[in-house]
Amino acid sequence: MAAKITIIISEGKHGHADVEITRHKAESGTTVDEMAMSAELVQEVGLALCKIKLAHKEKRNAH
Repeated sequence: MAAKITIIISEGKHGHADVEITRHKAESGTTVDEMAMSAELVQEVGLALCKIKLAHKEKRNAH
């Protein structure tokens, strides 16, 4: 199971974090179940990174 994944996190309008996730073409032989599992994993990683970025910003603004 291998696919190239790009995750970009940036600060959007009104201080919100924008997360852009791009899954590129998987290697041949990758099953549909593997792709679904990788999609789920990508979503979880993206959400976790977004929460980290927002927590850092809130901590910075609290001072």
